[in-house]
Amino acid sequence: MIWLAVWEMGFAQQKVTYVGTIDDTGKVEMEISTTNEKDYMGRYRYQGKKEWTLLKGAMYYDKRNKIAQNLVLYEFAQSQDTSFFDLYMEGKSLTGTWQRNRQSKISAVSLSIGEVDKSNAFDGMYVMDGNELDVKTIAGNTVEINLLLKQIGKCEEIRLAGTLLKVGNDWKGSLPDQNEKGDVSIVLSFDDDRANIELIPAFINNSACLLGNASYTQQMQKQKPD
Repeated sequence: MIWLAVWEMGFAQQKVTYVGTIDDTGKVEMEISTTNEKDYMGRYRYQGKKEWTLLKGAMYYDKRNKIAQNLVLYEFAQSQDTSFFDLYMEGKSLTGTWQRNRQSKISAVSLSIGEVDKSNAFDGMYVMDGNELDVKTIAGNTVEINLLLKQIGKCEEIRLAGTLLKVGNDWKGSLPDQNEKGDVSIVLSFDDDRANIELIPAFINNSACLLGNASYTQQMQKQKPD
């Protein structure tokens, strides 16, 4: 707790944000800070994730240079140093490797100073009891969705595909069922890794098949390399 408090104080002073990749695991966002250009603290996460992993480390001298440019950062979890980054700082970039431990596979890291593009933060596949919702941003105020509601008992399958427009904090529209049953009014919203969707099919008369509100969970991106 003491280390965390110190980390928060230092982190607020000189924070620098980097974005990039670790192998092919998707976008990574890293924030680091230092008060003396020797000791570093920070955190990182994969784009679209809510949780951060804390980092601490130091800058070391690289044999190729007279100034320190070799940044080693250890993940800090449960009071133990775990996985680590071995990075070379040059200009606005950090390049190097990530390893779970000294004996594990080496993964390439490429980061540069910048901010994460959050315009497509909600993109991805969401699932709920076998039903699937695919979301893709095509403009700042427009998302394209594909929704499959599988047949359950006497409730027939519903397939929806098309675009929704942003209205306030929600995405709204009316899409035709691909099985030519009729139109469905849709209200879509997002909360962290969940997509909340309200459907009002004009063609369903059976009360047992009324859809109402449902919450879908986003499928995880590829995790850290082994």
